Formats: sequence, structure tokens, C-alpha cells
Amino acid sequence: MSKSTRDPEKEALWRKRIDGWKTSPLSVTLYCKENGINENTFRAWQKVIANRDHEARTENSARLLQTRRQRLRQQAREALPIFAPVKVIDQASTEIVAREIRMGESRGGCIEVLTPGGYAVRLPLVPDLPTICMLFKAIEGVSKQC
Repeated sequence: MSKSTRDPEKEALWRKRIDGWKTSPLSVTLYCKENGINENTFRAWQKVIANRDHEARTENSARLLQTRRQRLRQQAREALPIFAPVKVIDQASTEIVAREIRMGESRGGCIEVLTPGGYAVRLPLVPDLPTICMLFKAIEGVSKQC
């Protein structure tokens, strides 16, 4: 019963026998006696099939996870530009300098906002507008207090 010489017909036969036992009210010992099956062989095949099923589920889960990660990476590449456009309006009143950071250079890409006072804030490439407004109000408030 080595892994390198799997016999699909033999495995199908043992799966059928094990399924037959599962649907019967008999213990393994009685089921084997009634069906002329060696109990030790039956139990060995139970383990072999359980191990094969577990391996198949594990391999399938790993493949699904890898496929999902690849799909998410592809969607991220397609959805986001390499550079996020930055437009500074009324630089004199806000005194905020913004610069672009190439996506991927800083943990997935971000926008970094620097103030003349030395404050630095990093935002994800696609932050929500209320968060940006709140951030700039807070920065302006801190700048005025200093």
C-alpha cells in the first residue's frame, strides 16, 4: 500500500467497503466477519484512506489560498495607479507639502503628508474623504498652536 503504486480500483473497492460499514449498525469486527474481510486489513485501509483524504483537503486548501492571493494581487495592480495624483490647493494657507511615494516602496504604497513643523502622516493610497478632512483640520490646529 505504498503511495507510489496507487491502484485506483483497489482504493475504490476499499472506499466502498468502508462506506458500507459506516452505513451499517455493525462494529468493525462484526462487519468484517460478516463480509469475509480481514479486520487488520480493513483498519489499515481506513487509515490509508483517511490520510489520503486529509492530504487532498490540505493540498486543495493550499491551492485555493494561493489562487486567492494571486487574484487579489492582480486586482490591486489593476485597480491602483503606480502614482497617486496629488494636488496642493492654496499652499500658502495650509503650509502642507505633499509628496508621492511609489507604490510598493512603503508597505503597499501610501501618500505621505509633511508639514513645515516636521509632522509626517502616511495615508493609504485610497483613503476616505472624511478621514483626510479630519486629518488636515487636526494638522492645521496643531500648527496654529505651536
